[in-house]
Amino acid sequence: PCMSMFMRGSFSHMRGVAAISFKSCVSPIDTLSLNRSRALLQAPVPSTSSLLSTLRPFSTTPSSSSSSLSSSSPSLSSSSSLSSSSTSTLGSRFSVPVIDMGTQQQTGTLDVSSYVFQAPIRTDILHRMVLWQLAKRMQGTHKAKTRSEVSGTTRKPFPQKGTGQARAGTLRAPQFKGGGAVFPPTPRSHATDLPKKVRAFALRVALSTKLQQGRLHIVEQAALSDHKTKTLVNTIPEAWGSLLIIGGGDTANSVDNNLRLASSNLHTVDVLPSDGINVYDILRRDTLVLSKEVVDNLEARFVRLGLGDVQPVRKAWSGLAGSKTTAETKEESTT
Repeated sequence: PCMSMFMRGSFSHMRGVAAISFKSCVSPIDTLSLNRSRALLQAPVPSTSSLLSTLRPFSTTPSSSSSSLSSSSPSLSSSSSLSSSSTSTLGSRFSVPVIDMGTQQQTGTLDVSSYVFQAPIRTDILHRMVLWQLAKRMQGTHKAKTRSEVSGTTRKPFPQKGTGQARAGTLRAPQFKGGGAVFPPTPRSHATDLPKKVRAFALRVALSTKLQQGRLHIVEQAALSDHKTKTLVNTIPEAWGSLLIIGGGDTANSVDNNLRLASSNLHTVDVLPSDGINVYDILRRDTLVLSKEVVDNLEARFVRLGLGDVQPVRKAWSGLAGSKTTAETKEESTT
């Protein structure tokens, strides 16, 4: 019935808005709903400024109801506890022993984040990350010539008919010696896309795997007294096997110069700065050695990327709202 009424209807334009008037007889209920629709269509559209003026801006101080709820609920944390340290967003912490690099004797303990060093073991994530690294480091300079790029004569090798051979138009065709290749490799990039969160998760899995296997050691300072290779060989226990030492800050110059020179003649020892730590180098070596400074840099990197347990909250209506901390936003959303 609605479709037949629509087919019998005609269109008339009222104030630039298309309205439908039916020639057929309609019920009073249909007439009432039609009049309401016409009234809504003819109503003036409010401006953007009037809409923004009706919005209630965010308050910089929590309301009385939210404060009462947060005080009564023990699970809600205060803003001071959330913003007390940058590593509070990385979950709980546990202690690991800290040893001296020269004597391998325990000198103390260090509280590390369970978010970074106790991640679930995911071999599929490690596999994806290793493939991504190996593909990204390929130069992609392979090149072979096609039939149009090979140098040679352009004349027809023999007549089209009368020789009994298959017809040929050029000696640079792939079936002839010295001819071009069919679909040859060309210079290209082998790099693939891998999400940032997957790469960060793979690094956490690699660190957690080494710690679970007992192959991760944290030292007070990754440094040597001199630059002799013999000193480094005598320092490293044979049980450690091949070694990856991560020391210093974010640049290559921050690595201890004596350690860098001593390890340059050992093919089983790699030394990288904190910024150069990667999953492939961690897995290809038997033992991983981190300095206390590197552990702090790693945890600060995950906080800076916003990949901890508490994700950074985007500010809505930043033009109307005042500056709010992450703790206040989380407290209001929970309330």
